Amino acid sequence: MRARQLVQAPARARLAAALNDAVRSAEDPRTVAFPHPQVPVAGRSVRACAAELRDLARALADPHPRARGVVLARDLLTDGNSPLYPGATADQLRSRILTARAAL
Repeated sequence: MRARQLVQAPARARLAAALNDAVRSAEDPRTVAFPHPQVPVAGRSVRACAAELRDLARALADPHPRARGVVLARDLLTDGNSPLYPGATADQLRSRILTARAAL
């Protein structure tokens, strides 16, 4: 049942919007819908992986995603130890993004 909830279009749209907001917050914080995130993203790594993050966000709109990929994309955003946040390298972030993308 949880997998069905995660792959529903509205849930995936929220994840995609959050990924795009992460990129925007690293590129130009004034353009983010929620200008005061709880945890700031790792700006340098996010900018280096912006194309991959946007691709992942677009892939979340695919009509028949696999739940595993959606879970990995969600974890990228919700896990405070995720390489999306300070403390990881761009290579670590890119690896996690590509893993989530491949799992979709």
